[in-house]
Amino acid sequence: MTNKELEQLVKSLEGNLIEMAKAIKDLSTDITEIKSKPSNPEPVASTTAEPFKMSVPVGANNYPVPQEYKDIVNSVLNKYFGIEIVYTAAGFIFTVIVPEKYSTLTDKEKEIIKQDRRSKLIPNFEGVNGVKMWVDLIYSSFSMEHKALITQDK
Repeated sequence: MTNKELEQLVKSLEGNLIEMAKAIKDLSTDITEIKSKPSNPEPVASTTAEPFKMSVPVGANNYPVPQEYKDIVNSVLNKYFGIEIVYTAAGFIFTVIVPEKYSTLTDKEKEIIKQDRRSKLIPNFEGVNGVKMWVDLIYSSFSMEHKALITQDK
């Protein structure tokens, strides 16, 4: 490397250092301004969305629960089972609310959790198939007596 090339490199680096020093000074000024502002800023509208939550009886037609989901619950279980859906970024939490008549909770469990609810996060890509697999699994968890009652009440 020649002296001339070296001098050009040094000048270039000096220019970059000067720009960095200016940027640091600007940031320092910004930080000072932020620190000098009052600690109780005015509330600002939130840009993050809360998950949408609804609890509906399976037979209700005036709620935006996909009809396929209702049909699956009605065909595998019956119309007395409730549905609750909480939409999230990853998918939706699909909850089947088991009527007390078919509940397998003990009296002690009922005192603590009040309601027999079977929930699962179903990824968006599973959709209807995920709901079907979850409802089938719920049905298979019941005893033969409960299954007979569920089927009889269809």
